Amino acid sequence: MDKESTILIQALRRSVEGSAFSLPENIDWNKFLRLVRFHRVEGLAYEGLKDHPLPEDVKTPLANATHRAVFRDVQQSYISAQLHHKLQETHIPHIFLK
Repeated sequence: MDKESTILIQALRRSVEGSAFSLPENIDWNKFLRLVRFHRVEGLAYEGLKDHPLPEDVKTPLANATHRAVFRDVQQSYISAQLHHKLQETHIPHIFLK
């Protein structure tokens, strides 16, 4: 397994379990970002790496993607709550699925 994949797995593990790890040298950060975007885990990767010294051109896109995801989740929750209320008012049985 390449370094970038290993770092991603370690970052995800840290964001979920709190496991500590150190970054190796000579990381291909562009490759890492492509991998993170491909798997759509920018927020988890950012959470797992935020305490490590990262190049700004890595940290900024991860942080921005995380903020966009949080904003989108809040919007979706608000819309779901409105829809739930309207459906209840009209006595329409419903269930929300992701």
